[in-house]
Formats: sequence, structure tokens, C-alpha cells
Amino acid sequence: MFFAHKNPSSFSWDRFNSLIAKDGRTKVRSGKVYEYFNNYIEELDAYEKVGTAEVYKNARDKFKDYRAILNFDEVTPEFLNAIQRCALTP
Repeated sequence: MFFAHKNPSSFSWDRFNSLIAKDGRTKVRSGKVYEYFNNYIEELDAYEKVGTAEVYKNARDKFKDYRAILNFDEVTPEFLNAIQRCALTP
């Protein structure tokens, strides 16, 4: 599970630090973005955070519309700006 706590909105420095590798890069950078989206959405649904889960589903779907396969190391400011421009274009 993605959360280490019962409350998905809580933040834990221990959990955050566990995601940081010794060289300062996050361990999740090599992971697939959509797997993390899906895991997070499942946890939100389990905690009945339906509205927040919908926001994440919509964000995931916009990312997928732009790029079918996406790894964390591909998510850059330029990539996010491009998605934003695409989403704002009628």
C-alpha cells in the first residue's frame, strides 16, 4: 500500500525519507507514474475519499492522453507545462 498511515492525508517525514535514496534522488523516480496513480486512487477509494480520488483519476487520464507510458524521470517542468498547455487548449 502507498500509505503507511490510516489517514491518507497525513504526512510522515519517516515515510518521505524512506523514498529518498542516499544520493538524494527519489527511489520512485524509476517507477511508472500510472502505477502510483492507480495505487493512490485505490487507497483514496478505500478511505472513501471519492472526490479526491476523482481528481487523481482525471489527472491520470490527462497524463495518459498526452503520453501512454510515463516514468517518473520523464516528469519535468517542461513536460508539466506541455500538459498544462494541452489541457487548456480547446
